[in-house]
Amino acid sequence: MERNEKDPLKNKRKDKIFDDVVFYSFIIDSLPVGIFTVNPEMKVTSFNPWAEKITGYAEKEVLGRYCGQILQGGMCKLNCPLKTAIDRQHPVVRLDTTIRTKYGQTIPVRMNTAALLDKSGTLMGAVEAFQDISRLKALERENDTELPVIRGDTTQLRRVFTNLLDNAIKFSKKKGTITLSTLETPEDIVVKVKDEGIGISPDELPYIFDTFHRGRNTENKEGFGLGLASVKAIVEGHGGRVLVESRLGEGSIFTVMLPKEGRHDKAKQMR
Repeated sequence: MERNEKDPLKNKRKDKIFDDVVFYSFIIDSLPVGIFTVNPEMKVTSFNPWAEKITGYAEKEVLGRYCGQILQGGMCKLNCPLKTAIDRQHPVVRLDTTIRTKYGQTIPVRMNTAALLDKSGTLMGAVEAFQDISRLKALERENDTELPVIRGDTTQLRRVFTNLLDNAIKFSKKKGTITLSTLETPEDIVVKVKDEGIGISPDELPYIFDTFHRGRNTENKEGFGLGLASVKAIVEGHGGRVLVESRLGEGSIFTVMLPKEGRHDKAKQMR
């Protein structure tokens, strides 16, 4: 009778391979990054849940299709990173580009691409990980150039903006937004502190920078007091100006205008 014995070592190797596949599949499916793989012919072989979320495609819609048909990436026709990874069989440096979703929306993404090789070095295809960087690009646009450095007393200027922000928080309504913005003019650096607070009445606006002035609309909170008087003194001591706009019940905007280097020196010489 022929014995039907199994090779325990072979079975152990198979079990390990299966466990490895399950483990790596779990990791890939859990990462908050779009990940997909292609075979050497550039056809999609896997598509993780985050890739589905970013692109709008379900995995079953993309399997077996050319990746370029799915992503329609900004680099697909010029210098496809996946093709480069497969041809050169090494990782491609991080790349910022665009893709198109199932619904026709173009979104900016950051990609990392690498060739997939088995233990013997045989090419299996390539893997690509990508992230939606729409928010990052929006922030970059909001912050388009760096402001020039100006000459001033760091400690005193810190007091100015700390005071303005403290007041914005103190007099803001519940869940109100406070916005800090900057801009550059030919002569000045301008910083604005905007709140959605209780506002200041028109008859009080001319006096809020006076020493010990207290507004009537403080809702049992501490008034402006010495704070805004010192803000005005420090800013004017730097050759600048501080302005205020406000609507009662809607909020206030405090604008600090600080002269660029050169104008401040000229102002000091004229005194």
